[in-house]
Formats: sequence, C-alpha cells, structure tokens
Amino acid sequence: MEKTIQYDLARNILRIGRIDIPGGGQVVVDGNYAYVGHMKPPHGTTILDISDPANPQIVSTIDLPDPYSHTHKVRVVGDLMFTNVEQYDRHFMRKSADLAALRGQLTEALGRAPSDGEIAQDLGVDAARIGELDAMLERGYDAGDIVRAAAERIGGGGGGRPQLAQAGGKDASKLAEALEAAVAAIRDHEGRGHEGRGRAGA
Repeated sequence: MEKTIQYDLARNILRIGRIDIPGGGQVVVDGNYAYVGHMKPPHGTTILDISDPANPQIVSTIDLPDPYSHTHKVRVVGDLMFTNVEQYDRHFMRKSADLAALRGQLTEALGRAPSDGEIAQDLGVDAARIGELDAMLERGYDAGDIVRAAAERIGGGGGGRPQLAQAGGKDASKLAEALEAAVAAIRDHEGRGHEGRGRAGA
C-alpha cells in the first residue's frame, strides 16, 4: 500500500499563488516578472508575469534543442536576460574520459572484449548507461581545441582534456572576438564529424 507523507515546504511563508511548471533551479524576480532556470532538459527558461501574485502567468518559455545541456541559472540586467549552458549530468558524462583506456586495459587483462557490466563495475556506474557514454563520445567536441581558439584572441592560452578544459588571457577588450572564435571552433568540429571525441563540459 502506497504511503504519502506531507512535509511543510517552508516556515513563516504564506503561499498566495501557484503555477505548475517543470522543476526550477534558480529563480530571479525583476519587477513584475520572475525568471526560472529549469534543472532538466529539454526545459530551459520560463518567464512568468507575477504582477498579480495570486495568478502568475507564463509569458514565454525557452526550450533546449536537445537533452545534452541544461540552463538552470538565470540573471536579468535591464532588458537583458543571461543564462548558463552546462552539460547535463556532467559528473556522469565525464566518466567517458576513461572509457577507451579502461576498455583497452580490460581487453588485455581478460583476453577478450569486456562486457558493459565489467566496464561499469570499474567506472562505478550502472551497466545500462555505458551506451550513453559511448554515444556522448561519438557526438562530442574537443574542449581543449575550443578554449585554445578563444584564448588566442585575448593574448592567452589554455588546454585540458577533450571533456574539460580551461583558458585565460590578458586582453579583455577582445572578448567578443574570443567568443566568435569559440563558436567557429565548434562549427569546425561539427563539420569534421567530431572525430569521436568527448563533448565539452562546463
């Protein structure tokens, strides 16, 4: 028999309105509007009209084009809205960095190709999700190439692994050029079919 337990959501807070939307991460209120960054794709950002707090209304929603990223943070400055874009489930996805080497080690030790269960045991993940790591590598980018292209425009450098990289520079006046260079590097990877490397993660 199913048992339901009710918990107080908060103390000393009076609920005056309600609206059903996907789970939110960060919520920012600016004037008569609330901006909600959602935790799970494909939901991106929802903008709510809260001029009548008892009757909030959805003004706009921005959905993500795929399930691989999420935008759970949002900020508003004047008439500009800023969101983050991060790899969704990135702590799990970063395990793909060890996948090829681990397969090689297990193949040598076992004298045969390892099963997903054997790989999963060494990675500490569910065997049913090994396919997700393989798929991520297949569609991925090389984060090191992307950040290096951007850093060159601002007089800096960077690098790292295909799945995670960082960079910096000295000339902040050329940040716009750096972003354009990063976008160009991403498009170049897409044009080359990613070469089976890991998706860049934040």
